[in-house]
Amino acid sequence: PNFLISGSDNGNIQLYDVGLMQSSKPPTIYRYEDFEHLTSVHINCLDETFLVSGYSNDVGLYDLKVGRKLQTFKALHNQHINVVKFANHSPTIFA
Repeated sequence: PNFLISGSDNGNIQLYDVGLMQSSKPPTIYRYEDFEHLTSVHINCLDETFLVSGYSNDVGLYDLKVGRKLQTFKALHNQHINVVKFANHSPTIFA
């Protein structure tokens, strides 16, 4: 399957099935719990989880395949976290 994840600055995060975009079926697979002031979405190398960050000092961790937030890491930084990413070859380390 070909999937697309999107995030918007209003906090909306959705996973789409690209194959359904030209059919009569709705392409949205999941609509995840919102993350306010979203600026960054990054999926790990195993396509299992993704991180989000934004104009806050928190980071959200979501389960890509189940469609829910796993954890919010509160106050990880003194200022906002514009971009957060997983390490290229490690699915559990992020910076």
